[in-house]
Amino acid sequence: MKPYFLVFLLYTLTYSSFGQLTYSFSPSKNVSSIAPLSETTEIEIDIYNTSNSKLLLNWSRVLNTLPSNWQYTTCDNVFCYGGVPSGLKTMDSIAVGGQSFLTLGIDPGNNLGSGQVKIYVYQDGFPNQGDTLTWNITSQAVGINEISDDLGISIYPNPTSTVLNLKFTKEFNQKIELIYLIDALGRKVKVTEFLDEDNTIDISDLNTGCYNLIVESESENEKLFKKIIKSN
Repeated sequence: MKPYFLVFLLYTLTYSSFGQLTYSFSPSKNVSSIAPLSETTEIEIDIYNTSNSKLLLNWSRVLNTLPSNWQYTTCDNVFCYGGVPSGLKTMDSIAVGGQSFLTLGIDPGNNLGSGQVKIYVYQDGFPNQGDTLTWNITSQAVGINEISDDLGISIYPNPTSTVLNLKFTKEFNQKIELIYLIDALGRKVKVTEFLDEDNTIDISDLNTGCYNLIVESESENEKLFKKIIKSN
């Protein structure tokens, strides 16, 4: 009986060893980043499949100490979630030599603070042999001056489901170079050049939620930030 038992044990160990696939992280499993005030910043950790088979990864939240007055999202290669969700999530399979990711999108608004997010990642079927990814985030001003409202700008209606109207005074519009909207992941979803004192942006095709309207000056050293809500 002993020889058969040894063969079975050797088979089990061999199967476990070859069953778990290999993958790597970039830039690392532990990242630190500054989140500028009134901007959305993406902090991404890439995951590379370095094995010879498709890779299926699961992940779950371990810790989230980000300030409650920040806005943030978590994205993998399947979906974006509001906040840092609890429960088990599964990424789409990663092809041989392929790449996936876990990304935090952080918008601290005008709120200074810091926090940490930890997410546990493991290959499907090997829950005890995973890795913990850590994001250390601190919000702060980064030297971009905000254009003062009293120079003359009117943005209405807000919230809106269709068209956003922007009206500038002549004194203010001499400074304008570009107007755009960014979503919670920091992506530019609407971009328009400054036309005249009156401008409109059609946002009827955007998803319901919060966006940042950014009015950029010619010098690119001054920006006006406004929170826009797209309603149903």
